[in-house]
Amino acid sequence: MWASPDTRICLITTDPPKNNQRAYKDIIAHPSFPNDLKAKIAKVIPLSKLRTHFKTFEQRRALAADYDLFLADERIVHLIPSILGSVFYKSTKKRPIPVSLIGKSRWGGQRQKLSALDRLKAKKKGPNEKQMMGDPQDIAADIEKALRCCLIHLNPSSTLRLPNPLSA
Repeated sequence: MWASPDTRICLITTDPPKNNQRAYKDIIAHPSFPNDLKAKIAKVIPLSKLRTHFKTFEQRRALAADYDLFLADERIVHLIPSILGSVFYKSTKKRPIPVSLIGKSRWGGQRQKLSALDRLKAKKKGPNEKQMMGDPQDIAADIEKALRCCLIHLNPSSTLRLPNPLSA
């Protein structure tokens, strides 16, 4: 769907670690990241910059007009509607598509199982850079998967009937 080489993509990320403010930009610039995908990603914006630099309606409208597609880290995609507002959410064309920027740790069967004590120790130490970002190849694969898919937004209603997973 977004296979055109002149597609302009804006990637909205979580705030990078304090010791490396260019962490997500470095992942995109990494040699193992595919060049065709690298050329499509025109801008990487952290969430804090999105909040501060795009406050007015006109600034958000200009941002929406500058890019064809918006991708957002799946960890922050629920925060974006209140920041971007009706400019992005009136139609479904500009809604950010969630992608995983933490790589294979979220893919089925690849996640490490930690005991409750290990999770508590990791929580006390705080998130490290390795947990926050994945490998460039894994991130590129997830972005390409998002570009090949079509996202559907279903509003909850009384006529919407979803299959019951327990009945199978």
